[in-house]
Amino acid sequence: MVHCYLERPGEPASASFRADDAVRLEAELLELARGVVEGRFVPTAQPHRGLCADCPGRPALCSWTEEHTLAEPPDRHSVRSHT
Repeated sequence: MVHCYLERPGEPASASFRADDAVRLEAELLELARGVVEGRFVPTAQPHRGLCADCPGRPALCSWTEEHTLAEPPDRHSVRSHT
């Protein structure tokens, strides 16, 4: 498997797998996707334009308003909570 990323087109990332890796890989992928698979969409505690502007879930899934999701990035020392 080879992945080419736009940020580093000259540095493809590659990995090789065998058929007997399938069960382990499936378990790892399901664990990584657990929140999405279970329907849990938890927004960040510090929304800002750099993180949220191009998020496809922002208009329909996010509980933050555009005032927050399109704001300047917060000072890294301040943390806001949101429920």
